[in-house]
Amino acid sequence: KFKYVLEIASKEYKKISLLIHGGEPTLAGYHYFRELFDHQKYLSDSAGCNFTNVIQTNGLLLNEEMADLFKQYSVGVGVSFDGPHNDYLRSNTSEVYRTLKLLQDKKVRFYSLCVETKETIANLIETYEWYKKEGLNYKILCFIDYNRNNSIYNVTPEEYVKNIINLYKYWIADKECNISVSTLEGFANVRLGDKLSQVSKTCVGNRISVNADGSIYPCGRPYDRTYEVTYVDELKMISDCFAKPGYIALLDLLEKRKSKCKKECKYFSICNGGC
Repeated sequence: KFKYVLEIASKEYKKISLLIHGGEPTLAGYHYFRELFDHQKYLSDSAGCNFTNVIQTNGLLLNEEMADLFKQYSVGVGVSFDGPHNDYLRSNTSEVYRTLKLLQDKKVRFYSLCVETKETIANLIETYEWYKKEGLNYKILCFIDYNRNNSIYNVTPEEYVKNIINLYKYWIADKECNISVSTLEGFANVRLGDKLSQVSKTCVGNRISVNADGSIYPCGRPYDRTYEVTYVDELKMISDCFAKPGYIALLDLLEKRKSKCKKECKYFSICNGGC
């Protein structure tokens, strides 16, 4: 079905970006991705469109053959890995670390998604120094369990602000920084008059999410049936999705939320209402 979606997309758009995630997308295997990227090349040559790809993975199945394929097709790779405290939330730390080094050796474009919890948030500077020593780019994410507000892992806004400010001051004065920390770079851009890009941009209105069962939603979440758009088998044009009731419902929700934020929050001009 992915061929069909790519083909109808190539008839309408000249620039097409794919974010491949799951579950664990590498379970599809090397040959699946070989066929996917080869078909993109065929469409690029025949329809004149340009494809970019990013894949989010836990890194466990990402071997040398797949790394070479990602390098060949300039695929961006996000690997879930929490640096020096990876064992706290995850397992297979040594295996995923080897994957990061493999990608580094192969010169694949990649970064690490580092999740901070209530237990680890106070050690942001130590974590930063570990990533710097390893020469690995990363992004900082906070653990927020929306279904269990009392989770022992949850980071409160106050804890996040206090510790991220300390790290930001440390980072911006660090003349030996040799890596990209996209979270901090987003804050630095605010000082240059830009919006906080990591939260201000929305995929609603310019993206669809195609699930394994063929269902289509406006974005990766929410999966509430209220926002279901259509199914791949019923899809004739990508642009048709944006006028479907499920898509309109999410656009309306977003507009109401942003309107409320704009009236009540003095930081609206920085985050633009968020996602």
